[in-house]
Amino acid sequence: PTRSEASSVRLSHNRPMAPTQALDGNIHTSWCSLNLPTAAVTVDLGARHLLHKVVIRWEYEFAARYLVETSNNADRWWTRIEVEHAHQPHGLQELMFPPRTHGRYVRVQGMKRGRDGHGFCVSVLEVHGCP
Repeated sequence: PTRSEASSVRLSHNRPMAPTQALDGNIHTSWCSLNLPTAAVTVDLGARHLLHKVVIRWEYEFAARYLVETSNNADRWWTRIEVEHAHQPHGLQELMFPPRTHGRYVRVQGMKRGRDGHGFCVSVLEVHGCP
């Protein structure tokens, strides 16, 4: 399996930082949401893939609870991974998709902020799979 390159990134709430900074592999750049209760980053892989894992590196503004969802059309979503009680700012998390998970779109949906007064911030987001 190889790391899938995204053809585009969509965010539920944009900030001045470029959305692609969550996908550039550089831990010194990041995308952060506005200070809202929920926010999402969606990766368009350009075509349907067999998905193996997602790698997320949260910054100080981490998600205490979040979902990793997939879709074939960016309209109907399936929750594939649910993480609750995350307490790791600056933590790198490797999460395996269930077997035979397919999708063109992968969305990381922050459901609960890890720190009051902050949004969500991701410095690394990688989706691994095969076309």
